[in-house]
Amino acid sequence: VEGVHIAGQGRDVCDHCIGEVWRHVATGCSLRFCKGCKNFRHVHEYAQRKGENVMSDFDPFTTSKCFKCRAKNNATARNAYKRRREE
Repeated sequence: VEGVHIAGQGRDVCDHCIGEVWRHVATGCSLRFCKGCKNFRHVHEYAQRKGENVMSDFDPFTTSKCFKCRAKNNATARNAYKRRREE
C-alpha cells in the first residue's frame, strides 16, 4: 500500500490494512501490522524461525502476529496447560 498515512494507534488501523504489506517511503522498508504487539513490524519478523512449531499451512504473509508475539502466546498457552494438568 503506497502513499497512505500509517496510523499511530491500533484502533485507527482498519481490518483490510492489517493484513497488507506497507512500504515506508523514506527508508524503503516493507512493514506489516502485528495484532499482538499493536505495532508495525518488518516483514521478516513474520517468518517461521528455526525450531518454531507451527501448523502445516503456516504462511508468513497471512499470519497476524510477529515471531515474538507468537512465541509469547505459545509460552502462555503452555503454562496454562501445565497449570490445568496440575489441578
